[in-house]
Amino acid sequence: EKLALADAGLRIEIVDEQIQTLQGYIPWDRFDDVTRLPFVKWIRLPAYARTRIGSVTTQGDSILNADDVRALGAPGPYDGTGVRVGIISDGVDTRATAIASGDLPAGDITVNTNSVGSGDEGTAMAEIVHDIAPGASLFFSSGLTDLAMRQSINWLAYTQNCRVICDDVGFPTEPYFED
Repeated sequence: EKLALADAGLRIEIVDEQIQTLQGYIPWDRFDDVTRLPFVKWIRLPAYARTRIGSVTTQGDSILNADDVRALGAPGPYDGTGVRVGIISDGVDTRATAIASGDLPAGDITVNTNSVGSGDEGTAMAEIVHDIAPGASLFFSSGLTDLAMRQSINWLAYTQNCRVICDDVGFPTEPYFED
């Protein structure tokens, strides 16, 4: 079926075998060729995420009293040591600069090479996580379409075994109270 779709003009970007769904690009003049394939059930535009940009300077560390918790003993469970934190956002373009400035750990962030993204909200989120839990291992994947978000969650949860996954994106088409 994937070969037939490609022959009909679809450029496949993401495949999710579990839910039998894929994301791709169809040139307008080939749209009818794809819709005529007998196994194509429906076609829609992907749901695109919007990043949720917050304050440049976070006060989360003191508000959460994370500094007091870390004072109980670090390294160890009080500073995030042993916890794997997954971040989903638009990108981590300037993570090298953040590492050089000491805002991120020298060990870098494990980035999903299949979903790198573009932008810096992910870098900012990683800096906040590192401020609050400097011992945590950091992982990043971009998820700016509904299918890419699903794949990012699965990669972080099941491939990287992240116990905590956070994102700063929202989909206008997601049901209310379903973040």
